[in-house]
Amino acid sequence: MEDLTLSEVVPLWITAQSYAPTSRKLRELQARDFVAVVGDVRPADVGMADVLRWWATLDEQAPATRRSAWMAMRGLFRWANRAGLTTNNPVELIRAPPEPDHAPNAVTVEELGRLWRATPEGPMRLVVALAAGAGLRRAEILALRGTDIDRSAEPWLITVRRKGGRTQVLPVESSWLRAELATVPRTSAPLVPYNADYLTTAVKRLMVSVGIENRSLHSLRHYFCHDALRRNPVNRVQQLMGHKSLATTGRYLQL
Repeated sequence: MEDLTLSEVVPLWITAQSYAPTSRKLRELQARDFVAVVGDVRPADVGMADVLRWWATLDEQAPATRRSAWMAMRGLFRWANRAGLTTNNPVELIRAPPEPDHAPNAVTVEELGRLWRATPEGPMRLVVALAAGAGLRRAEILALRGTDIDRSAEPWLITVRRKGGRTQVLPVESSWLRAELATVPRTSAPLVPYNADYLTTAVKRLMVSVGIENRSLHSLRHYFCHDALRRNPVNRVQQLMGHKSLATTGRYLQL
């Protein structure tokens, strides 16, 4: 395996991470851009000069884009280290870009009510309920199957596929989410039959149609976090949101 080049290593790394489809596509694009700059060489042959040339191509990108690319390539070389393909990680020699400090952009209770009344029965209503009633991300919603819903427990439970291939079992504490899940068939088919781009656009259009501007599907997740913090300690909300850092959850306290 030590003779594998980056273009051969990348698919193995991505498969090993069990990424959700949207994250997988992003990592593939980031790795492709990296290889285009440093060349299709062995991981062990990538040096600091190569990484600096790649990093310079991201100078004009948004801070969040630069950080995401840095984290992706750092992860690739960490995996290559564990797989015995290289003994160094030149990406880690670059200082980690700071995490963008945006205030979470949540919908209000009144806005959520308007959105809910305008949302038609079916998969789209389930999307709104999962995001605002359980705090699920877009990729987590799209990965959800009927077999992930456990209605034999009390409260009901949802098995969620988190970032990085992690799974987490969450309680269904929202009565209106429970009502939407009550008729979900117990099958292995996706509960929401949309792709990521369509879902993002459809939710945005629905919001605009009821006068909710500058919000997105993720704003419903932010609503859930803000609402949960009213009733729970911050470390409990961190678990419900799937945040790795307590500081991330803490940003919602400013809302």
